[in-house]
Parts: sequence; structure tokens; C-alpha cells
Amino acid sequence: ATSAPPPPSPAPGRRVTGPSDESSIVPPLACEWIEPPGDQSTTDAPVALVLHGLMGSGRNWRTFARALSARLAAGGTPWRFALVDH
Repeated sequence: ATSAPPPPSPAPGRRVTGPSDESSIVPPLACEWIEPPGDQSTTDAPVALVLHGLMGSGRNWRTFARALSARLAAGGTPWRFALVDH
């Protein structure tokens, strides 16, 4: 009789549960929220995810997200940005 191959490794950021009760959690990713300027209600505003880490630093994306958020809010369409470091 042959045994089945082991399951593939889980993707980072997911809970890992083995055949026993042992489990471990990969630490969460760092995230910074950029809110539209002013006193606008943003709870219903759409969210844009900006994944950074490979293509530049968060500092560069923060400047871009703040400028874009201000421009969109001035046009009457507030957006929220989540800058996720991966």
C-alpha cells in the first residue's frame, strides 16, 4: 500500500491547522489607512488596496494615496486607501 503525498504548504497569512489540535497563526500584515480629508463620512466610502513592499516603500505610496484621496474627495467621491506592506 502506498501513502498519500503530504498536503501543500499553506499560503502566508492563513491559519495553519494540522491533524492534531496544534495550530499557529502567521502574523498579520502591516496596514495603514488613508482617509479622505475633511469631515466627510467615510464608512460607506469604497476602499482601494495598495500593496507595497516589492515596488517601493510605503512612504512613497502614502504621498500618492493622500494626494489621490484629496483629489477624489474634492470631486465629491471620497475613497479610503489601505496601504498594505507585504
